[in-house]
Amino acid sequence: MHYFEHFCQNEKGRCILRINTSVNSLIFICFILFLSVPATGKEKLKYVNPFIGTAPASQPSNWDGHGRTFPGAVAPFGFIQLTPETRISSGKGYDYRDSVIYFFSCLGHLSGYPNGSAGNIKIMPVENFSKFELNTDFRPFSHKNEITEPGYYKVMLSDNGTTIEATTSIRSGMFRFVYNRNTNPKIFVGDLGILEMEAGTTVKGSNRNTWIEFGTAWKSAEKSGDGYIFTFDKTENNTLLVKLSSSSVSFRNSKKNLNVEISGWDFDALKEEIQNAWEKELSVIEIHDSSVPNKTKFYTALYHSLLIPWIISDVDGAYLGHDGKIRQATGDNQYGTFSPWDTFRSLHPLLCIIAPNRQNDMIISMLDIYRQTGQLPVEPMTGFHSIPIIVDSYLKGITGFDKMLAYAAMKNLLLSDEKKKPDLESYILNGFVSSDYPESVTRTVEYAYNDWALSQFAKEVINQFDDHLNLLKRSMNYQNFFDPNQLFLVPRTENGFVLSEDNFGFKEGDKWNYSLFVHHNIRDIINLKG
Repeated sequence: MHYFEHFCQNEKGRCILRINTSVNSLIFICFILFLSVPATGKEKLKYVNPFIGTAPASQPSNWDGHGRTFPGAVAPFGFIQLTPETRISSGKGYDYRDSVIYFFSCLGHLSGYPNGSAGNIKIMPVENFSKFELNTDFRPFSHKNEITEPGYYKVMLSDNGTTIEATTSIRSGMFRFVYNRNTNPKIFVGDLGILEMEAGTTVKGSNRNTWIEFGTAWKSAEKSGDGYIFTFDKTENNTLLVKLSSSSVSFRNSKKNLNVEISGWDFDALKEEIQNAWEKELSVIEIHDSSVPNKTKFYTALYHSLLIPWIISDVDGAYLGHDGKIRQATGDNQYGTFSPWDTFRSLHPLLCIIAPNRQNDMIISMLDIYRQTGQLPVEPMTGFHSIPIIVDSYLKGITGFDKMLAYAAMKNLLLSDEKKKPDLESYILNGFVSSDYPESVTRTVEYAYNDWALSQFAKEVINQFDDHLNLLKRSMNYQNFFDPNQLFLVPRTENGFVLSEDNFGFKEGDKWNYSLFVHHNIRDIINLKG
């Protein structure tokens, strides 16, 4: 039963990928289901395990084999993420091997990055402390008293049974703290920048215009290290609700986010709402497999694929542009935190299929960055991989953006007459990046691939055949690194090949994998190797 049906999409339908994973193979069967078909409960959520990736893999691998994910509550592509942090040294953030929690952080968690489970805006219940020192004091917990699901996190602390729950919307979040009945509820809030307090229930922090509201008025607020400890009177159930939001624009917009997304104090209703949203996102793909571990791996991977880039615009569409000016989202939502080197190979091609409207908004957001700064997002790695992201999307029918603006933006990276990065100038002059520059092989093969991608856009979309031929010729530059004696792509200078030890000449890789980085001409690299 090995077959694959053509994918199609219309405004009234959604894509469902039906996958048979028996005998460790994935067989894709695509067809349309109309949105009017009701969901049948939260069938997919039970297969998502956000703990996956929160500790090193059991098998040896490079880069410690650590996923750097976080287990806390987050909405699909949500800006607010409420999650515990269990270590503050190297590899800071959450690590499943730990048994203490230092604090909860509320935003900025770059899932999958080094230190990706660490974030900003710190909150922690501290009724056992008269003073609380951030990054020094902590509280114990056990994994047997910890639960995580898409959009929801819960843990009971071991020292006195304090329970912490968290759930979120896109731009806002809510905690529910249940304290021991014999203690006065206390909570530490820090990492807020300049702090203002209003009306006994509201705290405003200059760090990203963070707005925090308590469901109960505090009795006292005392400075403690980086923040404040707020103390509350005991109540019958000793429960404290806290909700918060953040905005790049203003406190007013943070408050507006809260008013729209979490107008009341019903924690369970908010949890239900966000878990319904997750079920809808995950239900775009259905797996037919009796293996629960297989389904868990798949849906957890899909879940992790729907976290970044995240939404940066407020509920009214406003956001702070890269030029420091207040802007309005061009699409339905404005997205940020692009890292094309990490996402062009698989994440964005996936989003083209399962979330085309979001993908379109992401490209619009990238083009807005170009408008504001004169350059598409590149991030700190190598290559110009905004180019294949845009080209791949357009050629797959995602065309709700200005194609001429997109071409100008992409061409600006590779073909403009402005002074280039030194390594790119070496590439254009020599046909390769000299080993005098770091990561020369990686940069060369990636520029060659970018050239090829833009050549396709020039030919198929813009009808610029001179650009097409020029770029197509340059896309063969990887050949200049092929050493017929070693049968690998290796570093070189104008005088010839140089000895490559370990990963000299490569970015987070070596000659074994980068000699195969010729996505656009696999047949040629096979022929070169013989």
